[in-house]
Amino acid sequence: MGDTPRSPTISTQNQGIASQVARESGRDSDKRLTNAPPILVGESSLVRNEALAKVDPGMVFTSLAHRIDLSLLGKSFRELRKNTSTGVDKVTAKEYAANLDDNLYKLHQRLQRGQYVASPVKRIWVDKEDGKQRPIAIPALEDKIIQKTAPGRVYQPQEVR
Repeated sequence: MGDTPRSPTISTQNQGIASQVARESGRDSDKRLTNAPPILVGESSLVRNEALAKVDPGMVFTSLAHRIDLSLLGKSFRELRKNTSTGVDKVTAKEYAANLDDNLYKLHQRLQRGQYVASPVKRIWVDKEDGKQRPIAIPALEDKIIQKTAPGRVYQPQEVR
């Protein structure tokens, strides 16, 4: 797959991180054979993308999924309201948190491979004072996590009726 229009080259900071990861993965070759999620140091965000967009408003971002990492998914999960209703997946935040590292790792892998598909949302109707009804959409928990990682909607879920 080719570059996106006006895609920036890798920064020297990212080059250093990539070479460090490559060196460490060579030393820990037996660790790579397990399906355990990697241990991350530090925390990243999409702040760099926001800065790039401010510097060059004409820059094209076709997808942000490759910019989302495990630490950002973890931060998004921690920021979620845990007492909200469940979506069509019927998974509560407490159930998801029981095996959080593994769940986030699997979600991250699906994002990186382009295999993540947003679940349909659960639609409920709330009565208004004027007698009309207002629709409310409740996304699945993983969809909420991903939506929290970036401003705006990265994935558009379909409605379940």
